[in-house]
Amino acid sequence: MKILQLCTKVPFPPKDGGAAGVYIFSKSFAQLGHSVSILAVNPKKHFISQEALASLPPNIHVSAVNINTRPQWAGALKNLIGSRLPYQVERFIDREFTRQLIDILTNTRPDVIQLEGTYLCPYLPVIRKHSQAPVVLRAHNIEFTLWQNIADNTKNLLKHWYLNLQAQRLRDYELAQFSLVDGITTVTDNDLSTIKRHKPGVRAITIPFGVEPGTTSPTNKINTKAIFFLGALDWMPNQEAIEWFVHNAWPLIHAELPELKFHIAGRNAPERLSVFLQNTEGIVFHGEVPDAGAFINQFDIMVCPLFSGSGIRVKIIEAMQHGKVVIASAKATAGIPAVNGKHLLLAETPHAFSEQIGQLLSDPGKAQQISINASALVTENFNILALTSKLIEFYNQIHND
Repeated sequence: MKILQLCTKVPFPPKDGGAAGVYIFSKSFAQLGHSVSILAVNPKKHFISQEALASLPPNIHVSAVNINTRPQWAGALKNLIGSRLPYQVERFIDREFTRQLIDILTNTRPDVIQLEGTYLCPYLPVIRKHSQAPVVLRAHNIEFTLWQNIADNTKNLLKHWYLNLQAQRLRDYELAQFSLVDGITTVTDNDLSTIKRHKPGVRAITIPFGVEPGTTSPTNKINTKAIFFLGALDWMPNQEAIEWFVHNAWPLIHAELPELKFHIAGRNAPERLSVFLQNTEGIVFHGEVPDAGAFINQFDIMVCPLFSGSGIRVKIIEAMQHGKVVIASAKATAGIPAVNGKHLLLAETPHAFSEQIGQLLSDPGKAQQISINASALVTENFNILALTSKLIEFYNQIHND
């Protein structure tokens, strides 16, 4: 099968959860004998050089189009006054991307076209004009839910008004697109339920992020000197989560455990956030790390206090695969069939995060058992080759109807 993926950023190398969540399927398609073409936006903040793509497998071909998708005041104002499109979507519309898309559709003739997110839906009319292939939307998030969460958590009144307006525009736009594609895949059952509630007749299925089977490293002796967070810091829900945790939970933890260090890693942190973290006692801010797996394996306890968004947290799954003990909010664990106290620990308040960390450090046996259970859960539920085979079966069903 010839598969064309349209992406909002180049997914290789898979430096963050978003890129990893796309590329792991590209790689598995290739391993299963399919031909993969990727047409990706190459934005400034996630820019990937052509040299970086040299190590791709031979049956994965990537075309990258340089587009400046960075939000700008002038563009936002023009969109606000003169358009009904969500600004988040409008920023991805580009003439050169359209030209290259037509070229690929004409010369490659893909069997199925996979849109990696709602922001690629403006290209649906072009696809329909130049291809008969079915189009599947892979909904990494329900975007209007994510942005409504962000708006609701914003205290600045003007910013709240603007984000709420954009969330409403996204809702109208996204729900319309659900009816225009031939199929939808979500990464959590919660997101699938949201789509079915609004559009009961659409063809949709849940296929979460997956990991490659491999050796794991369950925790044998808990590291009492450190906890960690890993996630893209140009993503607003992660920024919100870290700022909340450092302002509210970290003072309690640091007062109780003054020798404990909080290691934070993530790419493209805004300067204000970077300066704030670097100047907070007890925090070690790493910025972007060259090897996420190596960073994860230095520590044993991961915190993820996410309160906005939908979709699934790739870095939590990767941490659990490596036998790390995760302490997270319920929102952060959506799509992961984990039992609180068995596979991970839930916390919603500053005191709850502080207490869970303290209990783990005082009870290494509990930490070790959670570590073992977490690794086993990921092996059982997130095998990427099994998930990719399920996705291909979904494609074939659509193609044959």
